[in-house]
Amino acid sequence: MATERTHSARPEMDLATPQSAHEDFSDETIREATLADRQDVLDIDTNVYYGLDYLPSNYNDIIRNPQIKANVYEKKGKMVGFFSARLVDGGQSLMTSSGRLGLDSRGGGMYGRFKKRVFEEWKDSPDLRYVTMAVTNYNFESKRERLLRDYRQVLERDITVIECNLQQIRSAVNSRQSSQPQSQLQLLSYDDVNVMMRHQPSQLRHLFPEDRILLQWCPLRILEVNTKEIFNGNEKILANKPAEPMPTTVQPGKNFPVTFMSAGGHYSCKRGQNYHVDVYGSGSDEDLREHMEWHLLRLAEVRADLDTAVLMVYHTRRVEDIVEKLKQDFSLQVSTAIPIRKVIALEMDYVK
Repeated sequence: MATERTHSARPEMDLATPQSAHEDFSDETIREATLADRQDVLDIDTNVYYGLDYLPSNYNDIIRNPQIKANVYEKKGKMVGFFSARLVDGGQSLMTSSGRLGLDSRGGGMYGRFKKRVFEEWKDSPDLRYVTMAVTNYNFESKRERLLRDYRQVLERDITVIECNLQQIRSAVNSRQSSQPQSQLQLLSYDDVNVMMRHQPSQLRHLFPEDRILLQWCPLRILEVNTKEIFNGNEKILANKPAEPMPTTVQPGKNFPVTFMSAGGHYSCKRGQNYHVDVYGSGSDEDLREHMEWHLLRLAEVRADLDTAVLMVYHTRRVEDIVEKLKQDFSLQVSTAIPIRKVIALEMDYVK
């Protein structure tokens, strides 16, 4: 277990040095976030991602994780910003996440100053080459010109958002088998995924055409060191059983034999549970239906005390017909209240 970090191990970053003769940031300070900051951080913005905010559920884990640097931004002694980042891809990429700024503090370049000073903390990382992040469709469209001045788009996925009544799903489960894989489905172990991630990107393009695996909001390069990132939470990796045995080592000149797979994980939020299903490969409609049904059954078993959940399916294919069938079987409803329709992964070169 990671050591609990309740006190700041890094000095505060005083922003008092003006960037021009007309700027004065003497009332702004950046410092390391602590467990004691949790409620103040959550109070910065209480309406994040339409009730799907993961920070309340994950804040303590973020602070305790020695691989993540999390900072707060204070102005006149008030908490107005939070920002976290961590190294992935074996130290090649700095992934930013959990950033937020209070409504009254937006504009005027405050977030840019915050991010710039936080990035400086990583300048001594010897292998760092990229900065990466993922944004929603509405954030990307509203800030497209500014974002694409610095970043390049490397990946895009459609998102179908489904609202679930867990009681109705559980009732349907009673007449179905439990959330064990069907005979044609297989849960991949850590070792299975580790072998997969040791393949060359060209051997996996039938699953990951952009040479990256998108795990909800996290774009990861095809590297063995990222296996631990894939299994960092409660992820389950489900695959169609390949025609040949699962390889135990990389086979030169041969593609990885799995042709269709999905990843699913969950966290608590205001809407109950948010469960994501990331879809990879070119399986049939029946393959996709079986994968989604398996994840729905798993979702129903996650928390017996909850009645509602949101299922978010990340895909690059038409899913309407499959979703319509699942709606009938499990009394699901495609959400019109949550306008998240795409996730876009962006990357830029890290300049020290």
